[in-house]
Amino acid sequence: MTQDPGDAGGELAGQVIAMLRAAGQTVAAAESLTGGLVAAALTSVPGASEAVRGGVVSYATDLKATLLGVPQAMLDTHGAVYPGVASAMANGVRQRLGATFGVATTGVAGPDPADGQPVGTVHIAVSAHDDTVVRTLALDGNRERIRSLTVERSLALLLGRLREDTRLSPGRHPVITALRQERNGPLPTPELTFGTGTVEGNGSASGRSAAMVLLRHLLGDVLRRLRLRQGRTLREVSASARVSLGYLSEVERGQKEASSELLSAICSALGIPLSQVFREVADNFALAELQNEPVLDAPREPKLPAGGEVTIGSVRTASFSTDDLTSGPAGEFVHEVTDMVPV
Repeated sequence: MTQDPGDAGGELAGQVIAMLRAAGQTVAAAESLTGGLVAAALTSVPGASEAVRGGVVSYATDLKATLLGVPQAMLDTHGAVYPGVASAMANGVRQRLGATFGVATTGVAGPDPADGQPVGTVHIAVSAHDDTVVRTLALDGNRERIRSLTVERSLALLLGRLREDTRLSPGRHPVITALRQERNGPLPTPELTFGTGTVEGNGSASGRSAAMVLLRHLLGDVLRRLRLRQGRTLREVSASARVSLGYLSEVERGQKEASSELLSAICSALGIPLSQVFREVADNFALAELQNEPVLDAPREPKLPAGGEVTIGSVRTASFSTDDLTSGPAGEFVHEVTDMVPV
């Protein structure tokens, strides 16, 4: 017997509230197609008042900009049913309501298409202080089922983020802190490895040059991962950021340096703060220095041959593959990208 999505949503809400209360954290919801159902599921749990800050039902497109800070240019260009909109909604509600986490939903519940998107197209997002994760769903069923499944998937995404936060606490990557604590005296000269080549870093001009090469590759890798988290193509982001496709491709591959103007444009197109990019780059650079091991395993574009998995100490990075487009109940397809999770 298949479990009713409403029952699954209730169980997930209970787990979310329990974890939030235990950690002294809070959540806020920004909803469009679900019309407050996510907030209703969370507040139906006893003790939710300790963890739920509130919610915003931004059903009208203009309210997504005025109440949640979604860039008007993004709404004008792509409409409300867009991964970047979900990301900006989650960020906006978290910041405006003063919550630890923000969860957002936007999509087409039917019965008719909207914003040029077919019925069942849904984007959900969860925002924390240091990152935002977006998932794109293609759901089957009537209007009620699509809305119910969206609630369930949103709570599941939030719960997964809470569990990741628990594993990583304290700090974004405790392996960095642990490695630093193990060091006695000055750090040894790091051997920085990426791709098929190896360069040794030191205080010389060549060492500084090698470090800059690594930094350029790490920046491109982070930008690529953030883009793929949202399920967006290189062409879409280049058009939104108004930079040439070829130049953006070279930046993601670490072959070109990105100017501050270009980085700002890319972050605006992705709907993420520049500080998030810098944090992820800094974390990966610290791992490279401390572990003297490869840290690059750039995710592949969808529909390209699947990549492998590389283990870095106690941190695993998984590249994108066609296996990441997994089929769930009722035939929906969930776009999953795993990035920097502890083994």
